[in-house]
Amino acid sequence: MPRYRQIAVVFPLQLDPTREDVGTMEGQSLAQHQFKTMFSSHGILRGVCQFARTHNQWNLCFSENDPRGLSRFSKQWKPEGVVAHVSSDEIKSILDRSGAKVVNVSSYLPDAGVPSVVVDNLAIGRVAAQHLLESGFRRAAFVGYPGVRFSDLRLEGFVQKFQTLGQIPVSYPLHGLAEKNLKYTADNKGLCRWLRALIKPVGIFCCNDGLASCIADTCRALNIRVPDDVALLGADNSEIVCELSHPPLSSVRISRERIGYLAAEMLYDLMRGKPAPKSPVLLPPDGIAKRLSTDILAIEDEDLVLAVKFIREHAHASIGVGDILRKVPVSRRLLEKKFRTILNKSPLDEIQRVHLERAKQLLTETNQNLAQVARSAGFNSSERLSVVFKQKEAMTPGEFRRKSRLNG
Repeated sequence: MPRYRQIAVVFPLQLDPTREDVGTMEGQSLAQHQFKTMFSSHGILRGVCQFARTHNQWNLCFSENDPRGLSRFSKQWKPEGVVAHVSSDEIKSILDRSGAKVVNVSSYLPDAGVPSVVVDNLAIGRVAAQHLLESGFRRAAFVGYPGVRFSDLRLEGFVQKFQTLGQIPVSYPLHGLAEKNLKYTADNKGLCRWLRALIKPVGIFCCNDGLASCIADTCRALNIRVPDDVALLGADNSEIVCELSHPPLSSVRISRERIGYLAAEMLYDLMRGKPAPKSPVLLPPDGIAKRLSTDILAIEDEDLVLAVKFIREHAHASIGVGDILRKVPVSRRLLEKKFRTILNKSPLDEIQRVHLERAKQLLTETNQNLAQVARSAGFNSSERLSVVFKQKEAMTPGEFRRKSRLNG
């Protein structure tokens, strides 16, 4: 008879507006929050279960990370290993006393004191900034929870990216000025003044999807058009929240399933006596889930708008700068200058970026072979696609497909 090992997964179920995977109750329906909490925690749980299916000796059990309930659970069930949201010192202390090996999946604490697999919040901010920059935004703003670690890190990454262009995004609320139980709704006069005062068009990155949904509702109440006046971008890609919002929200994708799988794999290694990693494993975001809230080009130069639209409309075709010039009546030198001055890239850089995004979409969503993907994404050959992939993504197309399938 095989010996089964008791493995616990410990996740929050209460609605905490400052957790990275939950928005704010203000301005959202309870249904949105219940869906968001459920699917975020379930994403990590799915990853743990995916790993456990290949290790039949694991007997999984769930506990909420409420201190009183968790303390009773750990004494009664005596788990040997735990994958947990270590979101407070009290939770950490309870798990320490249990004697179990623990892997943390929450970035709430600056130092959880246990091996961790968490999202790279700095990278999330940088990816958000890059998306707005690629849409032509040079004015940007951030809405978050000052003093909450994941929000502060996402703001830091966001600002870092814009600072390379000499821009500093404004943020709401400012550190030290956030009121207790601050509402992110049209009832908050300070928020309404801040939104009205922003020079339009502007791109706003919200630290999570729940908050982005609240800002979308507030903009609608103020007759601020999304995305025409304000392009809104969230993070975590909680699909229910994003699709329920009006308009549907673009969001930075994070693979909760991947976090769960890697955390379970790390726990397995720890239980076999392998040493713990010296630092947290940081999982980068998976790009942007593009929806209507950022579906706009914030570019005033008409020639550049025509050129970028042409490139994006021909993501499937093998095109070059000459093809753009047949559509846009300017010299090559002037077109290159406009791209460099306004978008900080060349026309060829944008063509390659759009083709690569198309290839990534096909690798993720279809079963086309590499040659078919290359043809459908504007590359002359599968060899050329592989070269570009290695340069830009530091992996082969096949590795990207396997990773995306695992993440999904």
